[in-house]
Amino acid sequence: QQPNGNAIVTPKKPDGTTYPSGTKVEIPGENGTTITVTIGDNGSGEVPNDKLPKGAVPGKGRVTEPNKKPSQPVDVTTPARKTPTVELSQDPTTGDVTVTPKKPDGSTYPEGTIVELPGKDGRPIKVTIGADGSAKVPNDQLPDTTVVGNAKITEPGKAAVEVPNVTTPAKVTVATEQPSNSHNVLPNTGTESNATLASLGLLGMLSGLGFAFRKKKED
Repeated sequence: QQPNGNAIVTPKKPDGTTYPSGTKVEIPGENGTTITVTIGDNGSGEVPNDKLPKGAVPGKGRVTEPNKKPSQPVDVTTPARKTPTVELSQDPTTGDVTVTPKKPDGSTYPEGTIVELPGKDGRPIKVTIGADGSAKVPNDQLPDTTVVGNAKITEPGKAAVEVPNVTTPAKVTVATEQPSNSHNVLPNTGTESNATLASLGLLGMLSGLGFAFRKKKED
């Protein structure tokens, strides 16, 4: 099975040689169905990941060469499809969650992909993936407690794919500082101290420098 989940089927004859192009191979599929693969010039055929069963299926396989009768059934196990993943990373300060869906081979999904996360009372949280392969859920859109369920990934122009056992984190209670109303006032004069004025002046100089800090997200 390849990194993208596709299964390579290479039937072999008793002497170890491969079958000719056009040979049909039947392997067990989901719920009693049969997956048919056509062998190419290289002696192999390929089953797309989304055509494979959700779980491995043991059963019987048959090989039919062109213009010949099917072979005797042989024991074979069809591998399970590989599922995509949804990576969730929560900022401990803001509570915002970065959502990064990954394909079975580990690559990211294209811009415009829709991801639905399990939310409160069965209401999914929807985000649209950007050019960097990720999206963000604001803290205030998260559930009060963690929610475990199935996520959905819908790539543009394709059917939705379910991702089981995804845990949506709970919102973070963000601490807000209360502004201080106290003043540094000299006794009986009503005059602010020089220390306070100096501090304000220093802050003014620092803010005037205009430093900006940015963190570039890795692709």
